[in-house]
Amino acid sequence: MNMKMMMIRTYFRFSSFVAPQRAARQSFNIFQQVRKKDVRDREVPFYQETRRFQVASEKEAIHFFEMGDPNGPLVFLVHGWDSNAGGLSMFASKFAQKGYRVIAFN
Repeated sequence: MNMKMMMIRTYFRFSSFVAPQRAARQSFNIFQQVRKKDVRDREVPFYQETRRFQVASEKEAIHFFEMGDPNGPLVFLVHGWDSNAGGLSMFASKFAQKGYRVIAFN
């Protein structure tokens, strides 16, 4: 664990004991924002091979990526925090090869 992370953990351990509501608000404000990361080289083929579409929402459009048989059984892949749809490319391609319709989103 790096020094910055150790300092953050120490701060929140102390502040959650002294002022739990304030610590909760601060941690929510810090950790609700996802870092925007560059696409990794291994993810590029996924973004090139998928069909893209967007769905409008109140704040911004959600970007979806689809591959496989459009009439196949649906597999909806959801990536973890601080990741992206391209991170699921190995799962997506395996399902698509087996005839599934695969959808992931960012």
